[in-house]
Amino acid sequence: MERIDFKNNQKDIIVSIINFNNSDFWRYIVNKNFYGIFIFENDTPSSILFESVQHEISLNSILFFYPYQKLEFISNLSGKLLLFHPNYFCLDVQAKEYGCQGVIFQNILQTRIMQLSTHDLYKIIHQFIPFKL
Repeated sequence: MERIDFKNNQKDIIVSIINFNNSDFWRYIVNKNFYGIFIFENDTPSSILFESVQHEISLNSILFFYPYQKLEFISNLSGKLLLFHPNYFCLDVQAKEYGCQGVIFQNILQTRIMQLSTHDLYKIIHQFIPFKL
């Protein structure tokens, strides 16, 4: 389990990147009010309980979640978790103006789990390489 934190001038954590390979990553999450994006890299399909509904997580899946959502891993998963403060992307302060919180993190019409092509997932994972996770 590896973790990198990015802090502002006041030394507050505003972004964290966690490289995880099992379900015990929750203890590495310092700020419970952060939004998160899971980028799963597991080779075999695994299950999660997300808002009390079971979902299969397959290769190249991404999950968006907001603070205090119910999320439980039924089996081990691996990948990266990007956590960020809501104000960092103006999600809480200007949610009505931008509307991105409702589409990405609170879309009640569709799941917030996406499956990407290997090529598209690589483009995202490639952005983490400079951080040496």
